[in-house]
Amino acid sequence: MNEVVLGIDPGINTTGYAVIRILNRSCSIVDKGYIRPPKGRPFARRLSFLYESILSILEEFRPAVVVVEEIYSHISYPYTSVLMGHARGVIFLAIDKTGAQLQTIPPSRVKKAIAGRGNASKEQIRGVLKQLYGLGEEFDAYPLDVSDALALATGYVFLTKRK
Repeated sequence: MNEVVLGIDPGINTTGYAVIRILNRSCSIVDKGYIRPPKGRPFARRLSFLYESILSILEEFRPAVVVVEEIYSHISYPYTSVLMGHARGVIFLAIDKTGAQLQTIPPSRVKKAIAGRGNASKEQIRGVLKQLYGLGEEFDAYPLDVSDALALATGYVFLTKRK
């Protein structure tokens, strides 16, 4: 099996992404990074920037599957889920334009697949991913959104491909 999987952790301020390749039941990182739409621009322009950036990544790496974090809402911050819904909408549109398969996974399920606990912290998940992929301290310089995206792609593999 040789398959490319893209994980996306959506956000209006920072969207993390990670591209992994599954080859003979092992995973390797092809690319990782983040998108930061320009602050101070109109909201529609920020969404357009996010759409164009995601579309570019999709066209470059041609993933078979794109894994996006399921939306969640915290009672103290309901507006955050509304903003994330906008980001997810343009991301879903870009995915549909390229014909990749879309999968959504709840954060707790990804955490359980990666660290064995659905309530693991973002830092714990990052630590497990660093060990799993042999990543050095330079990985700590990336925003947590990048390790979240890598966890989504890797969690998808653990949940669906390694049964």
